[in-house]
Amino acid sequence: LINSLTPGAGSMDPARARMWSMVAAVAMLAVALAEFWRRGWFLAGAVFVALFAANPDWLDLTLQARGYAVTGLMATLCCMAVWRHLERPETGSSVVLGVASFIGTWTLPSFVMFAAPVWLALLAATRTRRVVMAGAATAVAIAVVYAPVAGQLWKETTTYGDIYGRSYTSIDSVGDTIRTYLL
Repeated sequence: LINSLTPGAGSMDPARARMWSMVAAVAMLAVALAEFWRRGWFLAGAVFVALFAANPDWLDLTLQARGYAVTGLMATLCCMAVWRHLERPETGSSVVLGVASFIGTWTLPSFVMFAAPVWLALLAATRTRRVVMAGAATAVAIAVVYAPVAGQLWKETTTYGDIYGRSYTSIDSVGDTIRTYLL
């Protein structure tokens, strides 16, 4: 959607197609570094950058223009929003968490498997009505945008392992994926 709204959408230039992925990857690192810098946690910021900027598998995935860099940015924003909300419960952090959860899930439907536990962990930690309402509003927004394609999404989800191999048919694939692409 972002690429189609950007001038030059008809271009076949690979750099133009990957432009938003590059922007999201750099923004993810910048957001994390800004947060670590604000806290004075310079070593943590350096480790974060090293984990992502020096990881060739992750860089390859983010620059494929398939949404991985956008979801990386949204996951970082989710984590920073929860962190800030736990320090000082304000509406702004709930809004950032909701918007990041929505955009991440809109980009890749499987992002909901990250966002939902983050919301549940925040709810378990805070036990506030505000978190329940913000989480519910986010869930409704996600359901509304996916309602027109819910049947197709279910079909694709249930046949993914059959089409793409055994590596995505069990919970063990989560650990394998983390080891391959993060570590």
